[in-house]
Amino acid sequence: MSGFHRLPLALALGAACLAAAQNPSPPTVRLVMRGTGEPATGVAVAVLSIDSKGSVTSKVEAASDPNGVVTVTDTSEGKRYLLIVDDFLRPTSDCEFRLPARVPGTPFVVQVALGGKVTGLVRSPDGKPLAKADVVLEEHEKIEPAAGTQLPKGTVMSSSQRLLTVHTNEKGEFTIPAVAPDDHARVTVTHPDMASATSPEFQIAASKVTRVPDVTLPLRSKVVVRITDASAKPLAGVLVRLLSTDGLRAAALSASGRSNEMGVVQLRISPGTYRLLVEGADPATSEEITVRENDSLERTAVIAPKATIQGVVVDEAGAPIAGAHVASLRGTVGTLHETDAQGRFSIPTVGDAAILVNVHADGFVDVERRELALSKTPHRIVLKRAK
Repeated sequence: MSGFHRLPLALALGAACLAAAQNPSPPTVRLVMRGTGEPATGVAVAVLSIDSKGSVTSKVEAASDPNGVVTVTDTSEGKRYLLIVDDFLRPTSDCEFRLPARVPGTPFVVQVALGGKVTGLVRSPDGKPLAKADVVLEEHEKIEPAAGTQLPKGTVMSSSQRLLTVHTNEKGEFTIPAVAPDDHARVTVTHPDMASATSPEFQIAASKVTRVPDVTLPLRSKVVVRITDASAKPLAGVLVRLLSTDGLRAAALSASGRSNEMGVVQLRISPGTYRLLVEGADPATSEEITVRENDSLERTAVIAPKATIQGVVVDEAGAPIAGAHVASLRGTVGTLHETDAQGRFSIPTVGDAAILVNVHADGFVDVERRELALSKTPHRIVLKRAK
């Protein structure tokens, strides 16, 4: 509905549909404050008139008057009316009523609550206002453990619900309108060129502006992990994960990637504490890494390949093809191998996932195999001579 975001009154609905409308005089909708029963003035609503076929015949957009009342102008008997009140954050609450009224003279009543507004400023690492940053409002609620539950000292159980995302303007400022009052919340700020940051928790005041302390985004840090076997030979295609230990933001902060042909994976992450997990390594030996702003850390993981995918490349007569190029792709990382004099090749692997293989030899038609996996017998790949 046009103009909703410009209204000073923000809504968080109780969505209580309490009575029917009056007939034959124009039915009215009265908006009252939740808890006090005081009239809610200046609240934007839309009233849809719906016929027996379910088609909308008219739509009225209006704001409640000083008495909290909105009058419906279409009063055809038997009509069904749908009242939509926009609360901005959660799904809109719809209330339905019909004519004739069951209780003459009684308005259709909806309870609402005054919302609050959240504002703040985002800065870059050098302290300058940062434009085009994403600001996510999260409702944060602490959860009391069940009676008799034993938790480690210092453990806090909580839940977080993502509510709304806005963007900073050219001055680095953001405004989040129409926030449900009394909620405990915080904002998480992200930008493609920098690490993310989260504000301290705050409580939203009803019908007031809550100013969030300035949020300064730190520089991203770099962690380089080198993967080799026991002979120091680089291993490509190995999955490396950095799992954040920040419970509420772990999913957003964690990062992963596969080693390249040099056995190296480079991850850009936000400052924090992470658990380094390497595919094929014993999880019990995983390392905890503390990353500070603009850090550049290096780690080396030595693992034993779980097995090798073996195969042989032959022509249509069954003769081995020496010097054929076997390109393997696992994830987004590729490695190149060459067949020996007997046409044999082997590809080290640290996981069970199948790989894609493309085989090329001069004078032959290329062959692609999409599901080359571990096997007790070597894979046999037959190349046809090019015409």
